[in-house]
Amino acid sequence: MVTSNTLSKSNKSIKMKNLLFFTILLGTITTLEAKYCIQVLSVDSKLSNVAIKEAQKDLYKNYNDVRVEERSPYSVLRVGNYNRYKDAVKKIVHIRKIHNDAYIRECKLDYDKIIYSLNLQPKRDENLTAEPADENLTLEPSDENLTLEPTDENLTLEPTDENLTLEPTDENLTLEPTDENLTPFEALSKAFEVSNEGDQTKAYKLFSKATHETNTASVYNNACTGVIINAPLRRKNISDPYFATFYGTALWFKRAYKPETLTQHNFNDTVYQFKIRAGRYMDQKKKTSIYLFAHLDGDTKSKAGVIPVIYSDNYTGVGIGADYKFTQYTRLFVEYSFEDNRIQHSGDDSTQFDYRAGFTYYDRWGPAKPLNCSYNLTTPIRWFSDLYVSTVFYSRYNNNIILQSSARLGLELLSYKMSSVFAYEYFGITADSKGDFYNNIIETGPGIEIKPYQPFPFSIRTEYRLSKYFRNLPSNESDRFDTLLIYGIFYFEQ
Repeated sequence: MVTSNTLSKSNKSIKMKNLLFFTILLGTITTLEAKYCIQVLSVDSKLSNVAIKEAQKDLYKNYNDVRVEERSPYSVLRVGNYNRYKDAVKKIVHIRKIHNDAYIRECKLDYDKIIYSLNLQPKRDENLTAEPADENLTLEPSDENLTLEPTDENLTLEPTDENLTLEPTDENLTLEPTDENLTPFEALSKAFEVSNEGDQTKAYKLFSKATHETNTASVYNNACTGVIINAPLRRKNISDPYFATFYGTALWFKRAYKPETLTQHNFNDTVYQFKIRAGRYMDQKKKTSIYLFAHLDGDTKSKAGVIPVIYSDNYTGVGIGADYKFTQYTRLFVEYSFEDNRIQHSGDDSTQFDYRAGFTYYDRWGPAKPLNCSYNLTTPIRWFSDLYVSTVFYSRYNNNIILQSSARLGLELLSYKMSSVFAYEYFGITADSKGDFYNNIIETGPGIEIKPYQPFPFSIRTEYRLSKYFRNLPSNESDRFDTLLIYGIFYFEQ
């Protein structure tokens, strides 16, 4: 006969088994949930000692799992390894009094990437399973010592709706911000992550947000470099193997002969040159390419006529070219084009075919890099030097070979936000194989360069050059002249 007492014991046994099942299930689910940590700062890997020194401060001695992780190319300082978002919320309050850019994120405690730690919990045995041995199984109590069935008076495992506070509601959950609500430091950290994933467009927006909204020099100086690198005209928007380049310059100058002669009069002129190329790389290393191009060269003072007055080239042309890069800085090229000479003798055919071949070299040295920027107005006094050399054969100049070279040595004098001012000394030599006196000049003089906004590849230069003809000068001509120049240079490649 089944008594009420027997049924009661049976029900208790069933409830106990259910409780055991859900306890194990809850533990399993907990281990699968995302972990949370507090990210305090992120710096370039070369500055990992900065993150380590920060982690060694007394601020963190009462926190668990304080560590500096090497996540190339950055070193990040993180605190905690929390199962619940709310646990991290409680801990971040004190840290934000010192670092108001600290934020909570999902993260994995990766012991292999840790280069410094404080109060780090021991690594968990990955082979540990939730299946206890039979001899240690004590969760199935006998009926005699069954005490896990609480009475209604002391039942506390199931909180009422009134005191259920462990899970924040959607209304007050504000620490998982959208991109618009990110603090400058959060935007900077996320921008680095997005950049590592290859999304330069989003990285540029996040870096820009950080620079516009921060009032902290360290955040700005890290973010502005990201803005420059990922700016629309700095990054490559055309997918390989295709490419495009654009070069443009406009120059105003005033020349004074020392002294003037019957055929040499002081004058001023404006000269311009634009060239666009679009082509395809022919190998994976991008050493060889073919391309189409168009160019426009001219000035405002030259005039056509029976006796044309020519101060500079006035050609418009389209053509095809190929080049090979021996190094990152040296380029060998050949081009063939159809040209229209806008300044020629009256009655002459203005069109002609032209071919040219040659090499160019350019390199820059010194700590005054184009990526430098500063939150505050500074006088960095960083040196730089650069060198440009080209030797080109031109069929349209009676098969002449012309050498052009220039070098600069100078200092970066001022830096503010993403603008810089440089002062330098200019040196230049022009020579040719035909011996035309106007193509054989040596020059030197001081100059100033302003880069108004580094993400936009444009600069303004002003120079005062002292020049001298050194070959085949006609008699009664002055071999010296001074030139004041103001010109802008714009170049980008995709």
